[in-house]
Amino acid sequence: TERFEQIASDGRFSFFGNVSVGRPAPVEAAPPGENGGWAAELRQGLLDFGSSLGGSGGSLGPRIEVDDLRRAYDSVILAYGASDDRKLGIEGEDLPGVHAAREFVDWYNGHPEWRGDADPFHLSSVETVAIIGTGNVALDCARLLTKHPSALVRGTDVCERAAAALKRSRVREVVLLGRRGVLQAAFTIKELRELSKLADVQTTLESPAGAFSPTVLAAAAADRP
Repeated sequence: TERFEQIASDGRFSFFGNVSVGRPAPVEAAPPGENGGWAAELRQGLLDFGSSLGGSGGSLGPRIEVDDLRRAYDSVILAYGASDDRKLGIEGEDLPGVHAAREFVDWYNGHPEWRGDADPFHLSSVETVAIIGTGNVALDCARLLTKHPSALVRGTDVCERAAAALKRSRVREVVLLGRRGVLQAAFTIKELRELSKLADVQTTLESPAGAFSPTVLAAAAADRP
């Protein structure tokens, strides 16, 4: 959030949300209490933006084709993240209790898809969570699951419904499983540092023999001097 605010303060920056690119805009009613005031003005602004590029209007925002953007801008970068999960085709991935990180992130960020269930991940009855992966998203999920309840709302973007469920959480252990070696870990030092400094959290590392051999450490120093 802090980084976004820093970028958004640049006079050359403009932000438009709820824009559907290259696909039909969803037809849904506006959430309760958002039929007037600033929400209505924002929605109209989005529709006007889509119309200015030749796009068609949708109930939640404009629909804009990629060709419309190419005609209006010198460069177009599609950086909206994954809209669905990539199945690995391995045994057990569809078992109860197995979730994609995207689902968990959408839930604690207040995505409308998860508004009907207060605790879809059954955190009130789970004590151990295993997270497969060592990227920033994996560390974010681990940090949120181990964060002190008093810090869940203050200074974070966690929605109130998710914060309430996390405060009732019985999770006491979070295990990060790296599928590959140290050199393939994709998290940043900042994310790891924040995880290691959480109040009332003990961080330990278990690694196979040779994980931090002189060869690996030399390669790491060359890759990230």
